[in-house]
Amino acid sequence: MKPDDSVLRVYGRWREQYLVAIPGRPSWTLTHVYDAPIPLSAPPGVGDMVQIIALSPAYYRAMYPYLYQHHTYDVYDPQLVGRVLGVRGEPDGGVVFAMEDERRVSTVGLVIIAVPPASDALGPSTESECPRRWLRELLSKERSRGGLETDAILLDDLGSEVTPIRVLRYPDPTNGYPNSWEKHRDRPVWRPWLE
Repeated sequence: MKPDDSVLRVYGRWREQYLVAIPGRPSWTLTHVYDAPIPLSAPPGVGDMVQIIALSPAYYRAMYPYLYQHHTYDVYDPQLVGRVLGVRGEPDGGVVFAMEDERRVSTVGLVIIAVPPASDALGPSTESECPRRWLRELLSKERSRGGLETDAILLDDLGSEVTPIRVLRYPDPTNGYPNSWEKHRDRPVWRPWLE
């Protein structure tokens, strides 16, 4: 178990997304699924704080031949931080757990992380670590689709602390730019169905 004030950093590769109907919520919840090929520093437990750091293969940005032969990853922050809601252990040593995104910077509400088997830090979990039935059913459908990459190289320049919340601000198109609608307001509109 980790200290109460620490955050478990999970390096994951985004795999898929879907909508989940969570009991008691009026709308569907966008759920992202990540595979975690990098060994975790500690086993996840219900109530632990987790931050997802997403992995992107380095050969996506640099076409060096040696990058295709090694597990080399760039990292980026998808702004997903929250508490673990449930953990399910696999008989082979793999673990699947879910966390609820507390930052709400994005539209993602729930994150499922699948850790491949053969990780020394993780052991089989018990049924009591997943107290919600709907979550047990959801986690039972997920498994890791890759293997553990103990020799991976991470190009991580995010630091060891929890990354700050990023707020994206898009430029206002009406501020300082001529409005194309006003410029062409008196021009006739072609309506072929009226001819």
